[in-house]
Amino acid sequence: AAQSQFEVDEFFKANRYSWDVALVLPVYAADADAKKMPKRAAIFSHQRIAESIAAAGCETRFVLSDENDKVFLYVRADERRLLTEMDRIDAAAELDPDVLRELMRQGGPGWQGLTYPGDPAPGSKAPGELGERGDAASLFPPFDYIYADFNSEVDAKWPDLYKRQPRSILKSPDRIKLLLSILRYPGAGGANLPLDKLQHEGVLLHAFPIHTAHELELVKSGIMSLARMPWSIPHDEIRDYFGEKVALYFVWLSHFTTWLFAAAIMGTITWIDVVAEDSYSATLVPFFCVFMALWAVLFQEFWKRKESTRAMKWGMSDFERIEQERVEFVGDKVLSPVTREPVKYYPPLQEQKARAAAYLTISGCVIVVVAVLAAIFVLKFFTVENPVNIGGLNIAPFLPGLANAIQIQIMDMIYSHIAKRLTDAENHRTQTQYEDNLIGKTFAFQCVNSYASLVYIAFFKDHFGDTAARCIDRDCLAELSSVLGTILIVRLLVGNIQEIGVPMLMNWWRARKARKAAEAEGNAPSPSRSRSQDKEEAHSMSVARQFTLQDYDVFEDQFDDYLELVIQYGYATLFVAAFPLAPVLSFVNNWIEIRVDGFKLCYLSKRPEPRGAQDIGTWQTILDFIGVMAVITNAGIICFTGDFLDDVFEGSDAEQLSSRFLIFLAFEHALLMLQFLLSVFVEDVPDRTQIQLERAEFYKSKVIQNVADDNDEALADNVSARPVDLVVYREAEAPDENLV
Repeated sequence: AAQSQFEVDEFFKANRYSWDVALVLPVYAADADAKKMPKRAAIFSHQRIAESIAAAGCETRFVLSDENDKVFLYVRADERRLLTEMDRIDAAAELDPDVLRELMRQGGPGWQGLTYPGDPAPGSKAPGELGERGDAASLFPPFDYIYADFNSEVDAKWPDLYKRQPRSILKSPDRIKLLLSILRYPGAGGANLPLDKLQHEGVLLHAFPIHTAHELELVKSGIMSLARMPWSIPHDEIRDYFGEKVALYFVWLSHFTTWLFAAAIMGTITWIDVVAEDSYSATLVPFFCVFMALWAVLFQEFWKRKESTRAMKWGMSDFERIEQERVEFVGDKVLSPVTREPVKYYPPLQEQKARAAAYLTISGCVIVVVAVLAAIFVLKFFTVENPVNIGGLNIAPFLPGLANAIQIQIMDMIYSHIAKRLTDAENHRTQTQYEDNLIGKTFAFQCVNSYASLVYIAFFKDHFGDTAARCIDRDCLAELSSVLGTILIVRLLVGNIQEIGVPMLMNWWRARKARKAAEAEGNAPSPSRSRSQDKEEAHSMSVARQFTLQDYDVFEDQFDDYLELVIQYGYATLFVAAFPLAPVLSFVNNWIEIRVDGFKLCYLSKRPEPRGAQDIGTWQTILDFIGVMAVITNAGIICFTGDFLDDVFEGSDAEQLSSRFLIFLAFEHALLMLQFLLSVFVEDVPDRTQIQLERAEFYKSKVIQNVADDNDEALADNVSARPVDLVVYREAEAPDENLV
């Protein structure tokens, strides 16, 4: 019983797990007006839904809520049914190293067995044999992290080939993925329940995976400790509970925070020099810019290495190739030219038209944002000379900032809706393709919205408008530093408070609303019972209590988290010459962000639907782009905005500007070349990771597919020997048969 918040029944004894998914359905009064009910409520009645699930080979149980206004439909399936679904969708399962090693040693029909020198014993940390590519680096143990598509026939032939975790092939998130796949699948053997559509129409109030209390406690202990270093966050435990997509986010956040530690130290040293010299154009600032340019590219390159290795260890290296189609993807049914099986086909011309329309719309939105920002700057010039007095207080200086804050919120809200509609219209086949395209559209807008005012201060403010509207004391670097520091501090405080405060407030409001509804129906528990039951439910994570928690959408919530951190990455790199403490504040923010996101997932939210992920998608491209732009902006700040070169040149303003421009070109080209060389020098995929992936393909070709060895001797038998002619002819005496 310690392993489940549900009763220990025969199913639990046999499978060691209980209910995995809950569907929440509304309860209608007997005299309810049919016109006010969802249109498809009669078609998808409670009975029909339960029968469809049972027909798909799953178990169900109805549980009425205390308020009598909804019913929870618990769903589960035994391992045999889940493995059947796993076989249908070709999901990957890890192979047992010991069994695989033995099968490779034994060999098979048409291929000889193999042994690997230096193969360590299971669980040993001893290095493997020398690298096949001539290096002496330690490799992964030859048979670890090997994945193959699950196949029922292979499982029947070798029952122990697929690794048990520890008794089952399936981890908790694997079960949930497969169970939801069964519920949604419209073909034979599926329940044919379009869960998202039924929720949208009101037939279902919700459908969510059920938290497992004892597993969740393990994740909490790993994330929430403030003393835990970012590089020691237990990502495997997060993956084993929330799935690969959530875990990969925490891997990236931990990597980002770890690398910021070095940048924060160098930034602190540089800031001390700024304070000591009492100048933002201190001696160490240019050197710090060079350091950050190299830091940015190394941060990215080593992330790519870590990302590819994680994908290999988690069996996600091939995820995007075998990813299932989105339910929302529409197309005509045609026969595949390869397999001759029915597939959905969407004409490329239609897709290109949708993308062209999206690019035009995005360009228009960016132009609108630039125009609005220009109008705000004009307003700022106007208010300098024309004070606006209300009650004796001149509010003119506050108007441009207020207008800027309002336009950011309004444009962000409008554009988020537009970007989603545009991406929906493009009709992407997979969720990964959909997310990557939405990320690109959103960042194009956010980049202008977040950085335009800083670019203006850094490069344009001191060259336009009246003297009164220019930088104070003609020192734009000081103003840029002040504005950037303010932005980072506000984001640190407001952003994290909002992430925690809003969900907590919403959860409290829903619980209060539920209690009042129960009191109105006369179903409210006694005060003594309420306190004890609340305490018990908080411990046991009852399904009814989980229903009151915030939703956590793996795409939308993580999209916001990634966007927040990527924008912050831009603040920490694009203008670091003006504010060397930016990496310090970013490091502090990330340290807190790990716990905030963990708290949100573990305490405030329903269990999210686990999803796979091979990489962080288009965010990677955006980070590369910011790294390049950071070189240009910081070189521009050093050469044009700061006072670094004031004592270097003499002559007219035009001559000095020309000299500054030449130094700018040389400086940024040199840094960009260094970045390029580092990106080429550091391989995206480590050798040992690539070798392990190649091993996996080789093992699968032998053990599962029984691909025969190349038999050179058999090929040699087909070669007929010819007699040797040892006569040496003169050219004129050559036999006619040799002439062509």
